[in-house]
Amino acid sequence: MIESPPGSVKVRACKMKIRVRKQDSAYLYQILESYEGLANYSTVSQQKDLPYRDIDLHIAPDLREEVERLIDRLSLEIPVEKL
Repeated sequence: MIESPPGSVKVRACKMKIRVRKQDSAYLYQILESYEGLANYSTVSQQKDLPYRDIDLHIAPDLREEVERLIDRLSLEIPVEKL
């Protein structure tokens, strides 16, 4: 669980890390963007020659199940590994 810094508006978020093939990462980003507000994401820094991308998802706790379902549905189209 991620919490806001002291003195700021209190926001809690869950964090999930997934791995996709490099060639599928743009597709995943487009899907996440299309579900505006469902989750924020960032690509984890890593070596450029790796064949995959690790992606951190930051999710509101009440949306976690919906994100899990989305990732499960996406895994029917592209390989997605939950880390």
